[in-house]
Amino acid sequence: MPELPLRMPLSLLFFQAAFIDNYLWAKFLGMCTCLSCSDSIKKANALGLSVITIMTVSNSLNWFLYTYFIKLGALSWLPLEGSSTVDLSHMTFLVLLSLTCGSVQVLSLLLDTFLQELSASIGVYLKLLAVNCAILAACTTSLQEGYSFPEHLVYQVGAGVGWWLAILLLAGLRKRIRISALPPCAEGAPITFIIMGLLSMAFAGLAGLDLSS
Repeated sequence: MPELPLRMPLSLLFFQAAFIDNYLWAKFLGMCTCLSCSDSIKKANALGLSVITIMTVSNSLNWFLYTYFIKLGALSWLPLEGSSTVDLSHMTFLVLLSLTCGSVQVLSLLLDTFLQELSASIGVYLKLLAVNCAILAACTTSLQEGYSFPEHLVYQVGAGVGWWLAILLLAGLRKRIRISALPPCAEGAPITFIIMGLLSMAFAGLAGLDLSS
């Protein structure tokens, strides 16, 4: 199946995925795991790298499944009559979630085997990546845009890096705030939500950039 030509330089596509379409601060996706694991830079870094891994590996496999098995006409490569009219797009979310869950389980087993301390620090939030809406959204956005595989791969890596940088930024600010003098009413969750709102406003300033023109 022929791939679509590149719509923009891959470097600009990476920038768009990481900053303009930032799935944490621009689209507010994956907030639950971000809030839970941003209390420590070490945990935030580990979770962010896990998100990059899952987005890159599982969503790349998802592209192949969607392109060659699921979407309308994807089965045209089969030497069977009527295969070009088969449409399995109603199974898209089921397939995407299943493959993402499998990738998360494999990553969890690897961490449990080789990095037990790190796996224990992340805890249940690593397994919750199986239903992390940011991972699913990055994949579906790319598929809806009709990206070729190189574009899809770069977009997934960029989206993962953007989420990783976002949670690291929040973790660093929360660490700094813990040694700052704050009124009692602002400590804990209140100041965290205020910081998140300010960060979201900052990333919203990039929303008007059109890199495709």
